[in-house]
Amino acid sequence: MHYNLQPWSISILPNCRNAVFNTTKQVGVQTSQMQMLPSNSKSLSWETYDEDIYSLGNSTLIPSNGLLEYLNVTRDMSDYLWYITSVEVSPSESFLNGGKWPTLSVESKGHAMHIFINGQLSGSAHGTRQNRRFTFTGKNNLCAGTNRIALSVLQWDCRAHCETWNAGVLGPVVIYGIDQGHRDLTWQRWSYQVGLKGEVMNLVSPNGILSVEWT
Repeated sequence: MHYNLQPWSISILPNCRNAVFNTTKQVGVQTSQMQMLPSNSKSLSWETYDEDIYSLGNSTLIPSNGLLEYLNVTRDMSDYLWYITSVEVSPSESFLNGGKWPTLSVESKGHAMHIFINGQLSGSAHGTRQNRRFTFTGKNNLCAGTNRIALSVLQWDCRAHCETWNAGVLGPVVIYGIDQGHRDLTWQRWSYQVGLKGEVMNLVSPNGILSVEWT
């Protein structure tokens, strides 16, 4: 038995003989326009749980010189990957004595990123479905001594052959506006952690959701 199928189409044959549906011939088109109207129903109440940035213990971190590609580290175990490094700042730096705050520049291959300086959110950035790449540029309040920079990277769109893409932070990562001009962090010592503490605690489960305090 032979069938003539339209190119790039899908057919449904319930009895393996007669086609009752073909995407090139029967395509439903919505002609009415959907509208969102106010209702008298009570709004839902939402609560949040803050991920503990300081829970990134050294025992679970993967050390490496330089920046590693996202998928090679996560191995599809999580959508989240932490990039962590430290920067030493001299007390004599001009920005600590009334000067302008330095600027951190981070180039990413996608998809989204949150930047934390010493446990505090410093900024966020993301790409688009059409262009995953983006660059974050923002002021950061470094202090004298050791400063911890943590980049939380999320990949939300993994289509066919996404394993062939480069993803995550591959650099350069540079601090501008310091006394020496700039400092390139791309090839210094970085540590990596796959996933979030909330994932490990399985907060999406009925029991896990009761294990933390929500605000």
